[in-house]
Amino acid sequence: MFYDTLKEICEKKHTSPSAVCVALGMSKSNVTEWVRGRNPNMDTVLKIAKHLSINPAKLFPKEDK
Repeated sequence: MFYDTLKEICEKKHTSPSAVCVALGMSKSNVTEWVRGRNPNMDTVLKIAKHLSINPAKLFPKEDK
């Protein structure tokens, strides 16, 4: 699930999904949607990946592909 992967990556980078949203000028309510199982659009995925300095593919576990 997107949120679980994002949370794990954020923990390794000493941040949180909410902090990433704020840094990108997005609403923290996005995190709630991700917790509920919704995936962000590709533009958002790319922004998050760039902010975290990771490959966008790392935000989706293999079982989600």
